[in-house]
Amino acid sequence: MILPKTVAFTITCVSIGMIVLTIRPFLLNIFTFNKCGMTVMLEPPLFLIQPLNHTKYKLYLYTEGVEDPGVLGADPNEIPVVFIPGSGGSKNQVRSLATVMKDKKKRKNTKYTYRFFTCDFKEENTILNGHMLRSQTRFVVDALEELRKMYKNRKIIIFGHSLGGTVAMGLVTDPRFKIDWIDMFILKSAPVQVAPIVLDNSFRDYYVHWQNIWNEKQYDDFAIISYSGGLKDVLVADPLTKYGYSAAVPIWNIDEVPDHGTDHLCIVWCNQVVRHTSRLLEAYAENRGKIDTKLILKQFLERETAIRDNKFVIRSIVASEQLELGSKKVIRAKNDQYVVSVMVRQHQIVQIKTIGQCVRSVTQVRANSFRNTQIRNGTTLVTTISRNDVSGLVRLVFSLDNNCQFNVEVSTLTQATAGLFFDIFLSNSNLIVACALIFLAYIITSIEEIGEEEQFMIWASIAVSFVFPIVYVNDEIIPMVPVILGLLICMAYFFIVEIIWLVTTVFWPAVIDMRLNPDNMEQVLYGAFCSVIISPILTCFIVISILTLNRSIKKFVLAIPYFIPLFFKLKGQYETMDFLSANMQHCRKMSDFSDMEEDLDVGGPESVDPNRPDAKKHAREQHNALERRRRDNIKDMYTNLREVVPEANSERASRAMILRKAIDTIQAGQSENIRLSNELDQAEQNNQKLKDEIARLKAEKGKK
Repeated sequence: MILPKTVAFTITCVSIGMIVLTIRPFLLNIFTFNKCGMTVMLEPPLFLIQPLNHTKYKLYLYTEGVEDPGVLGADPNEIPVVFIPGSGGSKNQVRSLATVMKDKKKRKNTKYTYRFFTCDFKEENTILNGHMLRSQTRFVVDALEELRKMYKNRKIIIFGHSLGGTVAMGLVTDPRFKIDWIDMFILKSAPVQVAPIVLDNSFRDYYVHWQNIWNEKQYDDFAIISYSGGLKDVLVADPLTKYGYSAAVPIWNIDEVPDHGTDHLCIVWCNQVVRHTSRLLEAYAENRGKIDTKLILKQFLERETAIRDNKFVIRSIVASEQLELGSKKVIRAKNDQYVVSVMVRQHQIVQIKTIGQCVRSVTQVRANSFRNTQIRNGTTLVTTISRNDVSGLVRLVFSLDNNCQFNVEVSTLTQATAGLFFDIFLSNSNLIVACALIFLAYIITSIEEIGEEEQFMIWASIAVSFVFPIVYVNDEIIPMVPVILGLLICMAYFFIVEIIWLVTTVFWPAVIDMRLNPDNMEQVLYGAFCSVIISPILTCFIVISILTLNRSIKKFVLAIPYFIPLFFKLKGQYETMDFLSANMQHCRKMSDFSDMEEDLDVGGPESVDPNRPDAKKHAREQHNALERRRRDNIKDMYTNLREVVPEANSERASRAMILRKAIDTIQAGQSENIRLSNELDQAEQNNQKLKDEIARLKAEKGKK
């Protein structure tokens, strides 16, 4: 039976190697470089804590420099925005959009002011447990209630990233929340259609709960825009970000964003995306109260499309020819535009390599009017076509110099189909992992003898080897791909364990017969099930370990993948218990006002009891606060000086440069003043001479 095992192992390795080698070119192109611009803050950030009755989570107002927000809500032109970070996210992620909006207000002197509030969830890993999502939802509703009082029932904009966007959509699960509090949801890489991965029932139940409410209520009184990251976002695929009537915007459809998008965190600070969102907020501020918010969003997206189309006019979208996968052609074009088409199936990833100095850019145009332009930087330009909504033609418009000759290479069918497996893996991770665990469970529970293992693996490898070629030519088999990928992962893990087991038995033969075989197995299992009082997850750990070790150590090693989600689920439960414990402690200390002092920013000087244990620390904090104010005032004066001195009005101008340019400006002004004074004296003298001449002429005329 050595030959069948060798054959199965070879087929599995070839299948995995084929996928890895064929997708390697576009993986290198996607993940090697980050072409997004960085959003830079002009002044140091400042987070002002807001008075909310909460122990673990905090709400902050984001400002910069020495800005004094004054009385929040007093100005009717203030627009509140609440940022909700995702799993493991930080309150600092609000800075990119907030600093751009503050910079625009200063430069354009707009009437409206955006106030950005950010939630601090202590970088909780909410992906582990749905209870954390519900806790964060309750906190956000608490924050919204406070802001509604502060802003006199003014509508609020919600900005959510990743699972923060899911929390935003899940606000409807809190009975206190009213949907008319919100005017617009801005979501970035938010998995609102389905969860990217589910580790426990509470996480799944949270999704089911809020989606049922949305489907039942059919809310339509506000706007939702959902940005997706593209191929580079391996955590949340584009299809997971679409829900209901939300305006889905893949960021590669935005000017100057690379065709493969950005990674999961970069979408928050990518300057091209941040500028797009800031233009949306400008349009909202200028039109709010005049027209419906959904209409504002629709007109904004139409205007952005028109501006983009005006920058690059496509005179004809009729393709001169259709390029086949794997083709290599030399194209000679007389005009400055040349259009070709490529057939791209759903989920396929196709790359077009263009070589030629006379090629200025390549624009891909989709059937849904989405487009992306890549500008040549060097001799070679690579365009990636991915996430096609349906199988169909994608047009490529080459912008050229006149009488241009260039080479075009299209990905082979094997590369495009390997990309299909890669994209389906990102979009169906839950299903693939579930299939892998099901096949692994079959191996652990149903296969007793080594020969049966070999029999199963040889039939599984044959199935994989047959399905791969069929997928190349048949779209109807694509729904089976997650099952095949799950089987392939199961086979790969089995062979890894098999190799480790063979090596171990060579150096330690006794391990073959080692197993847990107690005489009273029923009593042992009964005792294990009693641990459910402590934790059901701990019971799963113990029971799986006992059942597998009772058969062999190899079965126990094969069952290790089942321990991983259980471990994360246990970790999530303990974090939830820590949260509940903190809330209980907070309830017991509600009457102790000393706890509230830690949540307040340091204000002006106040009397401090020298007998207090923290008197020195408190005095030092007061001194530091006063020193910060003094430095901030000095910086503010330099900033004001920089704005009035023309040659120093640069973001990177140092203080020495500002002073030097100010001195030069003052001296130049004094010199100009002296020159103008001299010219004025000369003009007055000339004026007097003219008056004398007029008087003389009048006198002579009178004599005549």
